[in-house]
Amino acid sequence: MNGITKTEITAGVTSVVAKTLNIDEKRVKPKSDFVTDLGADMWGKIRISNGIEARFGVEIPEKELLNMRTVETAVVCIAPFLKQKS
Repeated sequence: MNGITKTEITAGVTSVVAKTLNIDEKRVKPKSDFVTDLGADMWGKIRISNGIEARFGVEIPEKELLNMRTVETAVVCIAPFLKQKS
């Protein structure tokens, strides 16, 4: 995974989500749904996706981005792209 652990990916995604939605990181749990639990709208989800790509230096196909609904699914979606970078 390009020398990065699942824990580090989770922390990075959590940070991006919290900053993007302007909420406390403690509210962002692995299974928190970006829309129903954290209040993201369509633009918020796009900003989260862009933030994740920027944070980890990867480009994620739109199909995968659509699957990212929680921190947990985001980690699963981006992990293969981090492996490709190494």
